[in-house]
Amino acid sequence: MAIQNPYTDDSVLGNAWEQGYLAGFTEPEVDHFRPFAPDLLQVYQEGEQTGRDDRRSLPPPPDGGGIDEQGGHSDLAEVAKELGLHTLGHGFLEMIFKEAGGLISLVLTALTIPTDTPIEPLEEDWSGPADQPDDIYVAICPREDHPLVMHGVTNEGYWAGQGHQFFSDALADMQAHEHAEAFVARCSVPEGSCGAVWPGQGQ
Repeated sequence: MAIQNPYTDDSVLGNAWEQGYLAGFTEPEVDHFRPFAPDLLQVYQEGEQTGRDDRRSLPPPPDGGGIDEQGGHSDLAEVAKELGLHTLGHGFLEMIFKEAGGLISLVLTALTIPTDTPIEPLEEDWSGPADQPDDIYVAICPREDHPLVMHGVTNEGYWAGQGHQFFSDALADMQAHEHAEAFVARCSVPEGSCGAVWPGQGQ
């Protein structure tokens, strides 16, 4: 059964839960801390545990590699090349970018694509090969505490890397970023879709 954000009726709690989910998913072997009020931190940690469990339940890569000490497969780029990509977060990662009008709006702005371009969210069960001719990949971070003088930081405090033709390049940007909540988004204008993606087979 698809996982749902249990706090969709509260933008603050829903945002914290989704950020926790991302941190737990990308680094499931790491305990993350955010300087939140106790009730908000509890929600963040609930999301973190859900993301951690979700990541651990993914099918292992064919070479038998598992999750390393930092929480990543030994070579996510190779996993993407061999097995393709699938939707990260079951399609629910929309509350984390409310200030920018949502994930799609932020990605289109980061990639300098007109924001009135007809783009829909990736289906929660989407999967497909990486590095298709019309794909654009960009690393994104939903945290709002980036220094505004930092390259790629939006007026709302979010961060976006450069657009890339290849998933591996955006993945490198994501891994070089200092926050565990960062992820890679895939956008295809001809396909009319955009969303967070992760290497390998989904559930």
